[in-house]
Amino acid sequence: MDDKVNPYIKALSSGLAVVCEAATGGLFMENLKMEKQRTSQPYPVIVKRVLGQGIKGFEAGLIPWGITVGMSKGTALGLSHAMIKNKCNEYELSKTMTTNVAGFGSGAFQGACISPLMLARSRVNEVISSRPKAGTWREEIRMSGTILNNAIKKDGVGSLFNGMGATIAKRSFDWGLRFNIKSIIDAQLQKHDIKNTTFVGIGSAFASGTLSAFITMPIDRTIPLLQSSAGGNFFTALKQKIAKEGYGTLFRGYGIRAINTGYHTTFAIFVADIIYKNTMKLDSKKNEL
Repeated sequence: MDDKVNPYIKALSSGLAVVCEAATGGLFMENLKMEKQRTSQPYPVIVKRVLGQGIKGFEAGLIPWGITVGMSKGTALGLSHAMIKNKCNEYELSKTMTTNVAGFGSGAFQGACISPLMLARSRVNEVISSRPKAGTWREEIRMSGTILNNAIKKDGVGSLFNGMGATIAKRSFDWGLRFNIKSIIDAQLQKHDIKNTTFVGIGSAFASGTLSAFITMPIDRTIPLLQSSAGGNFFTALKQKIAKEGYGTLFRGYGIRAINTGYHTTFAIFVADIIYKNTMKLDSKKNEL
């Protein structure tokens, strides 16, 4: 069985890794994907509009939502995955069972934790992506607060939980599939005596993200619709979108999502693991002194 993982250091490591991913292009790709799904406009139009604001367009929503959501995503995933995995190892569950329980379970926990934040960010993103000029970081925070406050006044606090069930299901499938696919890839690499180098580790994590994205794309496609200011029922939103744009709409935005998901998974699993291992090494050296 694997060594016991410190869930709190793992949570911090995962949180920092995901924030780094958001700041280095992950948030930009996610903003493009959300706008594609919300407006169905061509990517060149969306990119031109967003990057028309310069570097602040590239980092649109990083402060406060990118950092807040990124840290929440990472800590929720890292904490719950480590705790569930430790408990599975205590009960001596098989490696396959542990991968399933920890993967699907931590994804569901992450979904429940971040759903209100994702909805809030989705509302803010509608305005941020369409404004003609980016403001200062202080204006960004003030504007985000105003938009969210107006949304709560209009629709009530309960509106923050719109789409939570879909988010929990999506995150559960997302991470359950990612950890499972990565486990299968790693097993095949080991079977063929391929060394687990940095490049191989990155490739394994990236591939698990892109492959899982295709399977969960239909769920991901409807969430921005539920979390937009229009709100609505999951199946109603799905039916209306299919009637208007055809079944191809379920995979609209897959290209950017596949790249974004692979990139995100690489940070959330591979980079977070590197941060965790180095942090534990430093802690071990301190105890030796």
